[in-house]
Amino acid sequence: MKTITTLTATLGAALLLAGAPALASAQTQTGPIRVNAVQLVTQSITEHDVAPVAAEIGFTNEGTAAATDIVFALESDSGYVLDTYNDVGTFAPGVAIRHSFNDHNDASEGQQVVVAKATFADGTVWTNPDVTLETASTPAEGVAVSSYSLDY
Repeated sequence: MKTITTLTATLGAALLLAGAPALASAQTQTGPIRVNAVQLVTQSITEHDVAPVAAEIGFTNEGTAAATDIVFALESDSGYVLDTYNDVGTFAPGVAIRHSFNDHNDASEGQQVVVAKATFADGTVWTNPDVTLETASTPAEGVAVSSYSLDY
């Protein structure tokens, strides 16, 4: 009986890994970079739990110049940006690309990955008007954290 239980747990974990949820929903995409597919890659921690490891994003540059920097945004169902993935390289027009990014986000219903910004070799920059990326706030001049300790 233990063999069947072990086999069932192994098969269940394999199905979870093979059937990892896609994050990108079918949508009308605008802009020069098209997101083809998004897959969350998970790793089995126990026979009942998995943890996110990476986000695989497939995309195609539909512009006329090579893209050099693409910022993808993981959005919640309400449009809040949960995380960003920055891909730097040379992405020729018409070529399907698939890259993997370290990820720690659990997939939930309604999340999607969209292109937030794309920079091209000819110097043009496209910014998605539907995505708001929050800029990191900088501390006031002369104020910084120099150490951190916990007293137990």
